[in-house]
Amino acid sequence: FYEADEQYRRQEAQLRARLDQLEKESEQHQAVVVAHNRKYTDAIEKLQNEKTFLEVKAQTLEREAKDCRIRTEECQQQLLRKYQSEVSSQLKHSSSVIQEKVPFNDTQLSDYNSLNVPLQNRRHQLKARDVAAQALGFVQNLVSALLNFHTYTEQRVHIYPLDSSIEAISPVNLKFSQYLHENASYLRPLVEDLLQLHHSITEDSITALETLAKLQDFSRSFSSYSSFLQKILPYQLQSLEEECEVSFCTSALASKNRQLQSDMKKLTAVFHKLKSYVALLAVPSVCSDGMCQSSANAVFTQMSVCLHGLHDAATELSQHYSQKESLEQDLPTVTQKFHTTNECLLSSLASLTNSCSKVFITHTHTHTHTYIHTRSHTHSLTDTHIHTH
Repeated sequence: FYEADEQYRRQEAQLRARLDQLEKESEQHQAVVVAHNRKYTDAIEKLQNEKTFLEVKAQTLEREAKDCRIRTEECQQQLLRKYQSEVSSQLKHSSSVIQEKVPFNDTQLSDYNSLNVPLQNRRHQLKARDVAAQALGFVQNLVSALLNFHTYTEQRVHIYPLDSSIEAISPVNLKFSQYLHENASYLRPLVEDLLQLHHSITEDSITALETLAKLQDFSRSFSSYSSFLQKILPYQLQSLEEECEVSFCTSALASKNRQLQSDMKKLTAVFHKLKSYVALLAVPSVCSDGMCQSSANAVFTQMSVCLHGLHDAATELSQHYSQKESLEQDLPTVTQKFHTTNECLLSSLASLTNSCSKVFITHTHTHTHTYIHTRSHTHSLTDTHIHTH
């Protein structure tokens, strides 16, 4: 009993010591928890105060921004009214000066003669607007055909000679496809710029090469598209070369590919020449003495020759693609998708040929009957600005 009692006392002492230790640790932990709660409560209160402050500040800034917008609009309206009043006053004064002081004959002095403004002629303006409308329609058709041609060419390189849905196409065709995908960004500005040019020709305006400022925009867009054709030409030639290297390419098909390579070179070269002539016609709008009348006539003549070359190049390209498509029908790898793409490609080339034909015929007819003169040709104020042969 004595030993059991001693053992019990020892265990009790150990447990009490353990209990005291745990109580101390519990108190310490509780103190830490209380401290953290107090700390985080303070942080939460601080953040809430900051949030309230920021919300008030945001509301204040919104009100200030709204006030600023209102004041800005008011200032803009005031400035607009002020400038309109000033411009109207200046216009009235200038009109008065022109009516009272300008009518004099200075055709013998070239420096002063270049300042002369031809009289407005409604009949000639209507003719110029009609010509611009025809040009716009033909360019729209031409751009539509070229958009389809580039788009279906892009589809074709993804399915022939290798189908990209089955295996990777060559690096050349991959890069070629990426460039072709950009074609709309070069073609659509042509229509947009020519539309702006057409809108700038009104019945009450004076149309001459010197006044066609929008022609500069069209010239830049045409130059960009010409550069695009030159950029894709090496890839197009190499893509056709790769078609010749596949095992199932016949000698006749390889011969057609060689012809198509030559056709694409011609087409690109023609657009490069046209770019130069369009740029020359745009010169007088930035430099009134930049082109004499005989030079303008020569540019129109050369442009007619160039448009004839464009029609020939498009015709040959369409014919050779048609012959190539007939040969490809006998290939073992022909699929319905490939056949459909080829048909769409041929349709776009037919549209391109038709558009080029209309542009050439109309330009030749227009050049034969009507041309727009430059101011470097000496005219008095009584001269008209468009001459009809």
